[in-house]
Amino acid sequence: MNTIDCNPAILLAEDEPALRELYVRQLRRSGYEVRAAADGAEALRQFDQHRPILLLITDILMPEMDGLELAGKLRRMQPDLPVLFMSGHLNDGKYAAGLASFSEPVGTLKKPLYTLRALTGKTEEMLGSQGAGNYDPDRKAGNEE
Repeated sequence: MNTIDCNPAILLAEDEPALRELYVRQLRRSGYEVRAAADGAEALRQFDQHRPILLLITDILMPEMDGLELAGKLRRMQPDLPVLFMSGHLNDGKYAAGLASFSEPVGTLKKPLYTLRALTGKTEEMLGSQGAGNYDPDRKAGNEE
C-alpha cells in the first residue's frame, strides 16, 4: 500500500556509500529532507513509500537498474518529477542518447563534483521556489507563475 508523506523529500540514488552519505549530509545541511537509496530497486521502494518526491537525484551507472531506467519508471508514476542525473559518463554516446530522451525538468552534474556547493546549487536551481520548506503541492515542477 502506498503512503503519502506530508513532507515531500528529495530521493537520492547513489551506489557508492561514501558519496551517498556525503551528498545526503550536504543536502540536509541545506534544509532538504532526503531519502537515500543504494540502487534503483531500493529507490523505487522508497518512492512507493514516500510520495510525492520533490526531486530525483540519481547516479547514472548503478548495479541492477541504472539511473536512466529508474528515472523513466518514476516519471511514469509522477510525470512532472524533476530529475538530476550525476555521472562521470555524461558524454558517453550510450548515456547521452538516453539523457536526451527525457523531457524537462531535467538537469545534469558531471562527477566528480569538485564542490558540494555544485550539488546544492543545482538542486536549488531545479527546485526554484519549491526548495527546502517551500513545497506547494498545487504547483507543477518547472512551471513559473
